[in-house]
Amino acid sequence: MKKFLFNYFGYISAILFSLIIICAFVLDFIGYQFRWQVTITILSLIVTSSFLIQRQKLQETKLFNKLFKDFNNRYDAMNESLVRIKNKKELCSEDESYLVDYFNLCAEEYLFKKKGYIPDDVWKSWENGMEFYMKDDKIKHLWIKEKKSESYYGLEMPNCE
Repeated sequence: MKKFLFNYFGYISAILFSLIIICAFVLDFIGYQFRWQVTITILSLIVTSSFLIQRQKLQETKLFNKLFKDFNNRYDAMNESLVRIKNKKELCSEDESYLVDYFNLCAEEYLFKKKGYIPDDVWKSWENGMEFYMKDDKIKHLWIKEKKSESYYGLEMPNCE
């Protein structure tokens, strides 16, 4: 519903605004006694709602931008080590700790996705990255072990059943 409102609030407002004006003129034309103050109040409410929706959309866009930059910066700092770990034959405790940090990053991303702040296309891209690491058996086994702690906000890693 929120996504629909954010995408079409301008059109919805214009249609409602037009309908109210047309109804007011039609009612006035047929002689119906009503107060123009009520019409003006309703029109003001529509305009105010449009501005509030636009403001909310802008705030959520700013939040997404901040989250996106933060998550990508954190991932960029991990990327080289994650590739190194993926190419190793065995995990040491330091590797496991590093992977848990990565799992926590993925879980945070997932939490904001569930809350509606991460768009589907961005999430799909991040999920593809997770899938890349889950193809590695040692990483996959660590994830399965870690998931039992139930501290990842319900995150399901791709191809990890």
